[in-house]
Amino acid sequence: MNANKFACISASISLLLLTSIPLANSASSGVINFRGAIVDGGCTINNSQRVVDIGCYKDGKVINTTAPITASNIKFPSGKVSGIKWLNDKHTLGIMNVTYM
Repeated sequence: MNANKFACISASISLLLLTSIPLANSASSGVINFRGAIVDGGCTINNSQRVVDIGCYKDGKVINTTAPITASNIKFPSGKVSGIKWLNDKHTLGIMNVTYM
């Protein structure tokens, strides 16, 4: 019984060692092919009852745009806010339409 147990453990360890060696080699070398473009990320848009504050990352700097929330068209470096559809009469809940260019 002990001989069978020893053989099973030895086989398991051998299998583990044999399968982990190729993984270690493949993680340290290789080629990555990339197609496409790296673009600026999305903007952060924060609003209160009165103003909309938009912060966009462009050319290594953050550019902030602030405008009244009642403005019909707010332009910022990578897009525009084309309006807000209010969902209640108190104007505390709404949907802001943002278009990125």
